[in-house]
Amino acid sequence: MESIFECGICFKPYNHNDKKPISLPCGHSFCFDCVRQMYKHQMIKCPYDKISHHQTPENLPVNYQVLTALPMVVSTAPVDGGSPDISPASSLIRFCEIHPTKKVKFYCKNDKQMFCSKCILKHTEMKHDVIPISPKIEEMKKLIEEMVLEVEKHD
Repeated sequence: MESIFECGICFKPYNHNDKKPISLPCGHSFCFDCVRQMYKHQMIKCPYDKISHHQTPENLPVNYQVLTALPMVVSTAPVDGGSPDISPASSLIRFCEIHPTKKVKFYCKNDKQMFCSKCILKHTEMKHDVIPISPKIEEMKKLIEEMVLEVEKHD
């Protein structure tokens, strides 16, 4: 079954970078990378309904309905070019709900919410208890959760 969180052409999950969901004027959405590849002869032909759209991929709107509904944890390709299966926890990045292109860097103890550097003023002005978080801490937390689940399976 096709997921609304993945491109209908390459079947890779949408993300906030090269796989952003892009809306064609006919209403169908595909990742930016695939839309760019479909752009030929100064038009994009929708693979679903075969309608031709005379727009460049850069001028088409992002499907924010899908983008903002993406799970907070987004898997990205490994930086070193290695296999993503080696350590899935090391490739987890959390993005801010308010600013989806910004990585979370802080945690508010009052609101129990993670957010990016653009959101910090809102919390500090309200005198909330804000602490910086490290991506390494998130990785370690995920690894510990996976280990706990593994141990519980064997009990």
